[in-house]
Amino acid sequence: MATIGAWWVSSHDALPDEEVQWSGKGMWVKPTGSMIGGMLYLTDRRLLFSPHLVERLFRAEKRAVDLDAVESVSAESLSGSDVDSPRGNRLERMIRVEYGDPTEEPDRFAAVDPDAVLERLRSRIG
Repeated sequence: MATIGAWWVSSHDALPDEEVQWSGKGMWVKPTGSMIGGMLYLTDRRLLFSPHLVERLFRAEKRAVDLDAVESVSAESLSGSDVDSPRGNRLERMIRVEYGDPTEEPDRFAAVDPDAVLERLRSRIG
């Protein structure tokens, strides 16, 4: 079976005919607020987070988001600063992913280029 990942991050099993459309360094913000470093992969069907192997040793989880379950995506600031400020820290600009199921907590991700990820996610979910 094909995998999605690199030697220095945890891998995900690829779905049949799944294609990676974008990848880049990123972080997943756990519900507790702790940030886990790794890689983000946007495929034609999922948004995947793969933690660094060092993070994985400390029980950091992989995260796979089915894009069909995503209700909306938006930019969010961790510090309350203006998310559209060009002078702001890019890692303060989080990608917030909300689901159609109101009982499911939203996910937050940081990416080196959050605008590119948001644009691709918005075009995919409509």
